[in-house]
Amino acid sequence: MAEDKIEEVKKDALTELQSLQTEKGWTDDQLKEFQDKIEAMTSEKDIEEFLEARRKDEKQGQEDKGQEKDKDENKELTPEERKAAREEQVPTDEFKEFIEKQYGEGSFEKHYEKGPDEEKDRFEIQYEAVTKKSPLREAKATKFNEIDTTENSEEKENTNTDHSEEPSWKKMRREAWEKYAADNKQEFKLLSEDKAPDLSMTVGSTPIKYADEHNVTMGNGEYEKFLKAVEIEKQAKTDVINFGEIENEEFKAKLAVACIQQGMRMKNGPKSIDLSLECFKNLDDATKAKVEAYNQKQTKEEKSAEKDAKADNKYKEMFENKVKEYADKKEKGETLDFSQIKDPVERVVAYAAAKEAKLKIENLSNYEKLIDSKLDDKSKAEVAEARASLPENSQKHLKARETWEQKLGEVKTRLKNKEQRRGQYRDKDGKIVDSRMTLHDKDGKVIQDVARNDIEYEIKTQDNGQKKKTYKKDDKGLYIVRENGGRS
Repeated sequence: MAEDKIEEVKKDALTELQSLQTEKGWTDDQLKEFQDKIEAMTSEKDIEEFLEARRKDEKQGQEDKGQEKDKDENKELTPEERKAAREEQVPTDEFKEFIEKQYGEGSFEKHYEKGPDEEKDRFEIQYEAVTKKSPLREAKATKFNEIDTTENSEEKENTNTDHSEEPSWKKMRREAWEKYAADNKQEFKLLSEDKAPDLSMTVGSTPIKYADEHNVTMGNGEYEKFLKAVEIEKQAKTDVINFGEIENEEFKAKLAVACIQQGMRMKNGPKSIDLSLECFKNLDDATKAKVEAYNQKQTKEEKSAEKDAKADNKYKEMFENKVKEYADKKEKGETLDFSQIKDPVERVVAYAAAKEAKLKIENLSNYEKLIDSKLDDKSKAEVAEARASLPENSQKHLKARETWEQKLGEVKTRLKNKEQRRGQYRDKDGKIVDSRMTLHDKDGKVIQDVARNDIEYEIKTQDNGQKKKTYKKDDKGLYIVRENGGRS
């Protein structure tokens, strides 16, 4: 009897863990680890203590996660980051209600869902400013996979009609499939126990199994069953259907069309859907049109990805060839005459390759821009593609050059002010102040304090070709001050 009691406690514990998975955000691997630990226990006390620890630990984890999420939501996002977030997340119900209230019924679909990215950004920023909340939430996904039709052959039918101990997520799905079977005059068999963590059944000749409410496997039955499966997920407030690792093209096609017909988002969906399959012969024209639009979009995205990959490979090859070429030049004691390179893309790649090969660059002044800022849009796009394909270290070299050019531009802008000369700067109050050179004796006493701009200097070219300014000193080691208003 004691063993029966332990088994009963374990079953209850496993059911509770299963029901807490979504709330606590556990992965399938984490849940499996917890279940294995429960199965290995032989004491009611140990099981209860383990459950209590999981409740407390996971609750604290969720609080931390929520705090981290609040930090992320307060961060100003770029248009690119907002677009990427929308691909992985979905709008909250509160956000939808806000837009409808502000702009009228139907405005959310018309202006947000079907609007351009700029308009979506505008709505999100407005909502964030008013409510201090994120307009998006993590998408609730259900994963589908194909099941072997012989997998359930040895399971016995569950003939219990009470179902009083059945979790609500199982009850909703079981009743939906029972009604489907009755409406379509098909046999329905329930194979799993009410308190079991999974829901297993056959509808007609099609096996259907829910490992939990977010993991579905089913046989490759008629299209209407796929449509029903997606409809059930929509009723369960699922946002995305994840195709998992489905390889059967017909299975994927049926599931994808069902998602399109039900207006459900897809992850890892098929690249294209073959509408000539026999299962789609009775498909309505409106759904066929949506499927054709899906195929066209997928083709366009695939071609764009191929084009980007091709361009990426082209610039990588150009960079690698130049690194080899410049390494040979360095070994021969030669240098790179940068004045001969005019094409903006080639200048970017050549500069990065020369830095990688440690080849000396000549005829590229520190006061000269690597890339002309007045390039047309096409040239700018090509330069951006070339830069993106370069290794991380080369990206740093280009970034360092850009930073230098930016600082130089700031200096030039300041010097355009006639009141401010070289050797001067503005203090924290905005007043023009001379940069000064100060000398001290061995006791720390100031023996000379003079404006840097008034000291005589000479510029010499060093062995490495770089020019160096040296301030002049007299025989006593003091700076030589220029006379006659700064003229020697």
